[in-house]
Amino acid sequence: ADAYCNFSGPFALVGLIIARGLGVQMRLVWHRRADYPVKVWWKVWGFNGWMRLTERVATEILSNSAVALDVFHPHRDRTCNRYRVIPNGIPNDDRDPAGLRSAWRSQLGLGDSEVVLGHVGRWSPVKNHEFLFALVAALHSHGVPVKLVLCGLDTDSADCKKALKRAGIAEVSIALGEVDDVRGLYPAFDVFVFPS
Repeated sequence: ADAYCNFSGPFALVGLIIARGLGVQMRLVWHRRADYPVKVWWKVWGFNGWMRLTERVATEILSNSAVALDVFHPHRDRTCNRYRVIPNGIPNDDRDPAGLRSAWRSQLGLGDSEVVLGHVGRWSPVKNHEFLFALVAALHSHGVPVKLVLCGLDTDSADCKKALKRAGIAEVSIALGEVDDVRGLYPAFDVFVFPS
């Protein structure tokens, strides 16, 4: 093989070691989240050691956010190009496959004239929902009639709904939780917001 890429971030070490043992020259690790999957101090300490070993075995360390690199590789050489951020994005082509905008808006009870801010991401502090909620509240306080649609793991949880209520935007927000066809949901948004 020419390359090995592991998308499991802090859990990539074993696969990287095997790939190196097999002579694979390009060994990439990708961080898709920016927080530790554990919270107990000694487990976090163990993960830090694990990540230092990962740095020694991986030839490139990639992430979709600078925050993840700061969390998992805080002492990295910031001038070294083996640590890179590749931002999330949505392709410009095929913005409304099969006319899904109208179908999703109808299903969500949204009219074509309503301005919809959409966010896709799990309910987690690293996703910076507090900023997004403050943004929507500020827009409403200035008379901008926007609706917020949240999609992702636990966005339909009681905690998320309480946060929407605290921000004063529960009435203009739709919390969907996980959605099977996320790509089909994007056309329902007028603005895609990714605050993390």
